[in-house]
Amino acid sequence: MYTEQHIAKTIATLHDLVHDPIKVLESHTNLSRTTIQRFLRRDPIKPANTAHLFEICLDVIEKHQQRQQQLTLKYKRIIQKD
Repeated sequence: MYTEQHIAKTIATLHDLVHDPIKVLESHTNLSRTTIQRFLRRDPIKPANTAHLFEICLDVIEKHQQRQQQLTLKYKRIIQKD
């Protein structure tokens, strides 16, 4: 099970990686902007919404990391020709 510390670290990472996390989360959920803002501020929301937003945040972070790995490989293939 995830803890408040897991959520806080995930939110911090999301803020570091994404220019507008509210907009990104809105596009992946049917939740209101207010609920998403409360989650990002760590204000209380329904546990089901917390779990859903936490999962979506992890998905967004994972996709970003995969994209970074792809770009690194592409760079090595194109620029760092051995």
